[in-house]
Amino acid sequence: YADYADSANDETARDEALFHAQAAHNHRQMAALLDHWADDLWERGAHDTLRRWLVTLPPDVMHVYPKLVIMHGWLLFADGQYDRAADALGRVEQRLDNATVAQELWGRIAATRAFIATFKGDFAGTTQYAKQALDLLSDRRSTWRSSAAIALGDAYGLGGAPATAGAAYEEALNDSQAANNIYLALNAGFKLASTQRQRGLLY
Repeated sequence: YADYADSANDETARDEALFHAQAAHNHRQMAALLDHWADDLWERGAHDTLRRWLVTLPPDVMHVYPKLVIMHGWLLFADGQYDRAADALGRVEQRLDNATVAQELWGRIAATRAFIATFKGDFAGTTQYAKQALDLLSDRRSTWRSSAAIALGDAYGLGGAPATAGAAYEEALNDSQAANNIYLALNAGFKLASTQRQRGLLY
């Protein structure tokens, strides 16, 4: 099913594969399939699709796949469940090592923690985690990196540093355009324009 869905590039085929694994109560296969497709779904903004399948996985199965737990943590954050999101990230951190192969995952954790810190009013924490994420996330076409740059801009803006905030938003805009993520590009562009207006740079 995975090979068929990949070659067809068809989300219906992906759902069919996941449905069959679910019907067979083969949660490990479901998790493996989701882990295989998760990055593509995430970058396309298909978060609801991911959420729909992730909530059906037993926690002990999901936790075998750190990438899925991190994405689940972000979705919990997006639902306003900040403490549960932080707990999910903490469980991943306990299992990750500091090997180079884990660098991307640490970056995603930091990006998620940056937003949790923002919504908790901890702007020093936002700055710390967002910078950490940008240091770790090397792919400038990644929506994770764009999100981290937006969080950093928010922290600088709320801290009374509009020029530095503008630089962060500009980086977020460039990265989100490279990732072809229209939503993040609009978000970063709006924030950049607002910051430039605040600075009197009306052009």
